[in-house]
Amino acid sequence: MAVDSNHRSKKTHWLGTIVVIVFFLAVAIVAYLRSPLATIKSIDVVGNTDVPASYLIHDAGFALGQNLYSLSISTTEQRLLTDFPLLKTVTITRDFFRQSVGIAVTEQPIAGILVAQNGLFEITQNGTVMMQDSQDYGVDRPLLTTDHKLTLSLGTQIADPTLLQVVEQLPLIPQSELSLLSEFHVTTANGVPVIDAFTKDHFSFRMPISGMAKSIRFFLLIHQKLVAHNAQPGFVNLLGANMGVYQPYGTK
Repeated sequence: MAVDSNHRSKKTHWLGTIVVIVFFLAVAIVAYLRSPLATIKSIDVVGNTDVPASYLIHDAGFALGQNLYSLSISTTEQRLLTDFPLLKTVTITRDFFRQSVGIAVTEQPIAGILVAQNGLFEITQNGTVMMQDSQDYGVDRPLLTTDHKLTLSLGTQIADPTLLQVVEQLPLIPQSELSLLSEFHVTTANGVPVIDAFTKDHFSFRMPISGMAKSIRFFLLIHQKLVAHNAQPGFVNLLGANMGVYQPYGTK
């Protein structure tokens, strides 16, 4: 009987010890969760090009000093994808050691800003109308215009096969080669679809629909020589027998 009593006493002692440990552990966890050690000290955004980081952080509702454990990760990811159709993927991570939050995004490739009757719209490489462009959004892409007056709706895809050929090619051209260009106008010449392109310094050139990258590089070489010789703005033809011929405006 003495042995059983001693055994029960030891068991009660250990149970009491465990309860005390669990209690103080719970107190420590609560204290940690409420302490500055569990708050956001930095927010990092990576992968964004056209969507400003400040827009993403604001829409996510993240702020310095916010509790890391209070974040609703999956809900926030879905909200960002809904609010910014330009985004293709969103992944949010938390680093408890660094007390930081990471927002990693990938964007739909934007081909340009399509001018329509009902406004300016950002068009992706696959021809999808992503969002209506506003002056403060800051997307640096050339304007796309056509001979026909278009009316666009968000989320739809443009049906013009010629325009689709153009938007498929544009994201593949380095931005350094597009930076001089302000507009691509899809039109026809002698019944054949062509592109009339315009530069920010008032030159223009005509090129075929296919092989845009090659035509643009060829024009840039011509443009460089014209500027070096202080040539007046004019038109450069990149079609047919007159390929590469420069003609100042106002001359025949």
